[in-house]
Amino acid sequence: MSFLRAAVIGGVLASVATAQGCAIDEAPGGVRRSVKTGGPTVVFDFAHKPLPEIPLPIDVATFPDPTSRTGRRINASLIAPTNIERNARAKFSEVEGWGTFSPISIPFSRPIDVEDVKARHADDDFKFEDDVVYLVNLKTGVPVPLDLGGGNFPVTLRELYRYWPNDPRKGEANLLFETIDEDKNGNGRLDPGEDTDFDGVLDKPNFPGKVRPKNGVDGLYTFWESETNTFLLRPMIPLDEMTEYAVVVTDRLHGLERDAEGNYKAVQSPFDYVHHPAQRAAVQRLADVMSQKKEYYGFADGPLEHVQFVFTFTTQPTVSDMFALRDGAYGKGKFGWIGREYKPEIKLLKAVGKVEAEDDDPAGWETTPACADQGSKTRFVTKVTPSFKNTLKELMGEVFGLKGPQADRMVESFDNIAYIAIGTVKVPWLLGDIYDVSPEAIIRMNHETGEIPHSDSEVSFFLAVPKPNAFHKAPYPVTFYGHGYTGNMTEGFFFAGEVARHGVATIGMNAPGHGLELSEGESTLARAVLAGACLQPFQKALTTSRVRDLNGDGELKGESGRDYWTSYMFHTRDMVRQAAFEEVMVVRALRALDGSTRYDFDGDGAPDLAGDFDRDGAVDVGGPSNKYYAWGGSLGGILSSMAGAVDPYISATAPMAGGGALTDIGLRSFQGGVVEAVDLRWMGPLVISVPAESRVDYQRDADGKIVYDDAGKPIPLPKEEQTRTACDAGQMSIRWVVVDLNDDRELEIACADRKDFDEGFDVVVGNMTAGEVRCGRVTVGKTSQGAPIADSGQPEFRVAIPASAGDEIVIASYKPPPGKTQAVLKYGKECTLPDGLTPVKVIDKWSGASAKCKSVDRCVKFQTAELPLGSKLVAVSEGFGLKRQTPDLRRLMQLAQIIVDPADPVTYAPYYYSKPRRDENGNPVPPAGIYTINTIGDMNVPVNTGIAAARIHGAIPFLEPDNVAAKDYPEYVAPKALLDLFGGDTPNRVLLQNHVIEGIRWLSRHPAPGCVPNVNGSVAGCTEKTTYDPRVCQDALFDPDYLDEGLNPVKAQHPATPLRLVRLAKAATASDLEAIWGPRLKAATGAGGWTQNGTLAGVVNAFIVPEGVHGFDPPDPCKVWDTGMYLTNVVGRFFGSGAADVPYITNPSGHRCAAVTDPKSTEACVWTK
Repeated sequence: MSFLRAAVIGGVLASVATAQGCAIDEAPGGVRRSVKTGGPTVVFDFAHKPLPEIPLPIDVATFPDPTSRTGRRINASLIAPTNIERNARAKFSEVEGWGTFSPISIPFSRPIDVEDVKARHADDDFKFEDDVVYLVNLKTGVPVPLDLGGGNFPVTLRELYRYWPNDPRKGEANLLFETIDEDKNGNGRLDPGEDTDFDGVLDKPNFPGKVRPKNGVDGLYTFWESETNTFLLRPMIPLDEMTEYAVVVTDRLHGLERDAEGNYKAVQSPFDYVHHPAQRAAVQRLADVMSQKKEYYGFADGPLEHVQFVFTFTTQPTVSDMFALRDGAYGKGKFGWIGREYKPEIKLLKAVGKVEAEDDDPAGWETTPACADQGSKTRFVTKVTPSFKNTLKELMGEVFGLKGPQADRMVESFDNIAYIAIGTVKVPWLLGDIYDVSPEAIIRMNHETGEIPHSDSEVSFFLAVPKPNAFHKAPYPVTFYGHGYTGNMTEGFFFAGEVARHGVATIGMNAPGHGLELSEGESTLARAVLAGACLQPFQKALTTSRVRDLNGDGELKGESGRDYWTSYMFHTRDMVRQAAFEEVMVVRALRALDGSTRYDFDGDGAPDLAGDFDRDGAVDVGGPSNKYYAWGGSLGGILSSMAGAVDPYISATAPMAGGGALTDIGLRSFQGGVVEAVDLRWMGPLVISVPAESRVDYQRDADGKIVYDDAGKPIPLPKEEQTRTACDAGQMSIRWVVVDLNDDRELEIACADRKDFDEGFDVVVGNMTAGEVRCGRVTVGKTSQGAPIADSGQPEFRVAIPASAGDEIVIASYKPPPGKTQAVLKYGKECTLPDGLTPVKVIDKWSGASAKCKSVDRCVKFQTAELPLGSKLVAVSEGFGLKRQTPDLRRLMQLAQIIVDPADPVTYAPYYYSKPRRDENGNPVPPAGIYTINTIGDMNVPVNTGIAAARIHGAIPFLEPDNVAAKDYPEYVAPKALLDLFGGDTPNRVLLQNHVIEGIRWLSRHPAPGCVPNVNGSVAGCTEKTTYDPRVCQDALFDPDYLDEGLNPVKAQHPATPLRLVRLAKAATASDLEAIWGPRLKAATGAGGWTQNGTLAGVVNAFIVPEGVHGFDPPDPCKVWDTGMYLTNVVGRFFGSGAADVPYITNPSGHRCAAVTDPKSTEACVWTK
């Protein structure tokens, strides 16, 4: 049987090849002729297949467009084999420039001297004078700091074994770069049997000397891809939007060969000049600005004389879109229709009563004890009474499963809250039709007309208003608390009471597509619990959700946020932007509570004093002159950091366990839902085989436990009741592994005898619709650690195939001809077979496990699709079908970051205080405070991404004061006094040297022998283990901020001087660095600490548990050192002080009182009472 061979397709930028071909031949002279050295040549090949091989980004690969704000758009070929790729290319062709924080790649014809590059760049704290390459802003002439082997962008994974069955790189520590040496006989050729990942390439480890270290991590080149000889640069800070940059390769960059005089041969241009002919004008501008900034380049003569190659690119608009939407919310600019069509009004939902309906309570309902406790005049707020607290405790335990001392503490914290209200704010859904659940839906802004296709949506939220006391009175400032991915607004309940103690109200919002969805049983139980407290409507209000039916099954339970983090990068970009925009809209509604505005917020037809929700005659929260804050965890941390930069009326934020460089999050995260929705869509769909017996369903007892026979073997269900496999014992189950929203799912395709897919057979999978073919081998295979690749230990296979849903698929097995090791002549994307070789087995129809269906008797079900047994085999889910640890996946990641840059927190980080902040009228507003909270070893949102965001807003200096760039980048410079605190190292280097940025426990970098869990066993009801497995202590991570100062019994390694980085949130200059860092420097003197005097910015990398964890839990009496209480109090104090106080800075000798769980204790801080 033959397959339709993969069509030759152009790459993302292939359509520019013809247009630029003439330019290369016909353009007049250039700025400087290239020096032909005989060294490695920059590759510039538009004709290269299947993708053009050129430096990226580059403006040669754009086309002029007068409707673009940069005058250009990316020239993306629309030809692709799958819908997901075609749709991405179509959207990519609308992008108005290149990325601001995406990698830069330069391919070469031969290897360069990578170790010399590392010596010049990696460990010198970004000194420029001897660099081999520069990234230059053509407006300012200032080079951008670049990471080349410095370790600021790690790729190491925490979980090595979760990338689906039969992974040929199972157990390897990264997804991008090769770590396996396939050249077993060392002859430098790809011999039959050596290609273990079936990519058609002789793979060599991407390490020095191409030798893999034992741990598969140390020394990995992340700035050089040896398979393609590609140089990879990462900017340390985001580039300015809509700005032209030049990548300048100097003669310091050389290959491994020497000339007759013994000098290394420098790299060279592929053109007669040091640039592409079409970029002459841009390179002339570069020559002018370089001559004005000679001090950066370290050359005795003119820097242009040492340029071997240069290319330029223009960045896309990034922050401008969000600022335009922000202005539009206030009725300004092209999108001012937003402010005019959507009123800044809050609608409250009924909370008190015997029935859910607003007007159906029986006569005399308000006289019952429970209802009288709440009061009949305030039916839209829930007062925190003793009765309510008892109900809340029961609700937490019976419905949400939270019991014990931690739940008790959360309920006790509600003593600080006067009431809870639940409401909505109407906003535009900017992704088009709210009922369009396609992952291709995006925001389409017409900057000429101001049009955005949109529909209506309502943001649901709760509001927790503090009780008044001698220190805090209404109207209260408000903080937003953002929930995590797939979570909902109720997560804010766990912190709202503690924050209210600091006089700050809390709003918890449901992010787009998120909400609390209860099962029928949970709803019944919740209603029963609430009814006794006269809060029957509260359950309906609490579950006012924004969840959409994404898979068409009619059920919303379990679908919260499942289309948020996906490999549909344009959709993900705009879901993030929609969420940040909604926060702006709700802030606007709160600011409108000015003490005079009246509207009907409770639906009774009569105008009410806006903001007087408890009807005491005064506005409770907000107002035009009040303070607004934002924090939250995980997704909430990401959104709060972005919203704080966009909205000029948010005075400070405290993003927790968030991060920036969104593709770096997807690259390392092991967060459930992210790995599946992002990584599997990139790598799949997969065709795999597994032993049938590994997918058998077994009998279970009433408690759900497997039933065993007298011999101790599990008892299988009868064959007719099996749901996962129809195969007999001993057969192979051939299966799809596909993405189901944000989960992975297996579907059985067919059953096969071992003889038809025997060890050593090749398996070819053809996509007959797309003309794509991929292949692999049935093999046991061994990991680098010597374990079998297949979990079964038996010969299995795995083949990834690019596909669209509905594509016809054929699977065939081939036995190698006599005397041959493999049937396929070459693996990869061609899978060529010898003439005349016939398949042993062909599978082109569904014949596996099935279910009873509506349309036919038996079928395979996937979401709403029903695929009858015996029908043509088709792909049920789409994907790119890329292999891990290959250039293809690396290239996709590079393009993906370009896409998400306009929604990336790092893009907005400088707009807290480094860059000017302006309101909707263009007027300057004061800088905003930010206190970034990362948690050590977090790999859900990898800790390096949270550190990157804090570094970019200016809280982690990485330059020394004697750096030539200090005058141009003062925000990122550590003054000498700060260096002296840390032994002469920059704070960023402290984090690098102690592997905090790496954050991987299994590397065992900083053991804590004999460590003890942070558990207070003396508190009744605490059930956590009081001992650790020794391996946990061996794998302990480093604690750079040492907040507990010895009170945490884990006793992690820590520095002699904790980092505890806090500075003034104001733009720095080279002359006032010590003043800017005055808060941290004063705290180090031991003279009483910093006296509140200005808005602060800081970062803490908090140690929670030895192995690392995502975020921190709410306050917990079961902890010896209550990190949750400590950090919540720090946030409360930060907001309550107007972002002027971080306790360990203002009270360095007494801050630990913030960790006392009981605020009534005499040991608790005075300011927490």
